[in-house]
Amino acid sequence: MTLADYITERLQTPFTWGEHDCVCFAIGWLSIVAMEDLLAPYRPWTTGKQAARIIKKLGGLEGLFDANLKRIHPNFAQDGDITLVDGTAYLFSGSHIVGPGIEGLIFKNRMEATCAWSY
Repeated sequence: MTLADYITERLQTPFTWGEHDCVCFAIGWLSIVAMEDLLAPYRPWTTGKQAARIIKKLGGLEGLFDANLKRIHPNFAQDGDITLVDGTAYLFSGSHIVGPGIEGLIFKNRMEATCAWSY
């Protein structure tokens, strides 16, 4: 599966905690390309409160990514690398970063990324 296929399959998927939230989206791609699911021991969650509690135990998203991925400057991020913007995880894709929104995926300018991780 390519990143384009992954994104296309989820374009209109509504936000759902524990299934299609920002962390599941980013780690879902990572589990495909690196065959590693960083969240497997911590699933499932079904609410924002449960997700926040789990992520907090892991040291926050930044701590989770720092412990398991290689931090890079966002200018060097390639398609499929992960970033955080305002506490939300996104994937780099071309000139954008992409992540789940309420009604489907949302795209932002990649220049909004101030940090990045590669696998």
